[in-house]
Amino acid sequence: MEITALATAARNKAIYMKANAAFNENRLIDASQFFAPDYISDNVAQGNGRTGVQTYYENMRTLWPDVKVTVVQAVAEGDFVMVMCRATATHSTVVMGVQPTHKKIDIAYWNLHHHDKDGVIIEGWNMLDNVALMQQLGLLPTGK
Repeated sequence: MEITALATAARNKAIYMKANAAFNENRLIDASQFFAPDYISDNVAQGNGRTGVQTYYENMRTLWPDVKVTVVQAVAEGDFVMVMCRATATHSTVVMGVQPTHKKIDIAYWNLHHHDKDGVIIEGWNMLDNVALMQQLGLLPTGK
């Protein structure tokens, strides 16, 4: 029984990593295929379903054309995969009303994904370091 749980966790982690790689390679349709057609997201900026994921990815690429996501840590247990990532991009478009500064932005975020019995991502929760983003855009003081 334990071997099956470990194998499931490893498979789900590999699926998340493949989805992330597809996103980084700008293969957005491919990246969205790892999500269920009826995927549920807690992200208010992202709609539900596979189409919601794809639209979110397209919007992210429009706002941050050179965005790259690096997985810092991924932990899998059973049907869940928890990742800590860093997203880096150039501030080359208007973001939160701030004109492009062409500075590199580096933001941490965390995702928890729930996978079904076949490894498809069916639900997700995320948390982004919005304070760091706003500081790097010059909207909040850095405290330095």
